[in-house]
Amino acid sequence: MKVVSSVVFIASSLVICNCRLTEEGSKLLREELGLWVKCAAQWNISESVLDGVLKKQQLPPTPQFKCFLSCHLKGMKIMDEDGAVSWDRVDEIDNVEIPEREDKQKALAATKICRETVPQKIGGDICETAYVATKCFMEETKKLNLRLLGPEDLA
Repeated sequence: MKVVSSVVFIASSLVICNCRLTEEGSKLLREELGLWVKCAAQWNISESVLDGVLKKQQLPPTPQFKCFLSCHLKGMKIMDEDGAVSWDRVDEIDNVEIPEREDKQKALAATKICRETVPQKIGGDICETAYVATKCFMEETKKLNLRLLGPEDLA
């Protein structure tokens, strides 16, 4: 599966902005993209599904895709092993990956909304929690006209 060429994610770990990355931001994005590829392979997520997410910013509501998101969020330490979301960790990632002040403020505002509206855990379903958290962040950043970062930002 040739996932790397289509990767542009997510959250967190959906990282978004209209900017040039710092060296530290590039390092973190590389780590994030590596996890994206690893988790896609682990959960058998096809390149076409990932392309659909990236081009339309729509998340398939399948159990398999939700668990893919859980794998990614856990790898980025946004979600712990019990399925609790750390919005503070999302803020940390945004502070590293987004150098422009205005874009960083927008991303932090999106995180604030999700922190206030998404429960830290949704029952005992880790995959559902990852899906709801990611969906919130993607919707809020889309409203703010921020784009997802991807491999092309590592140049």
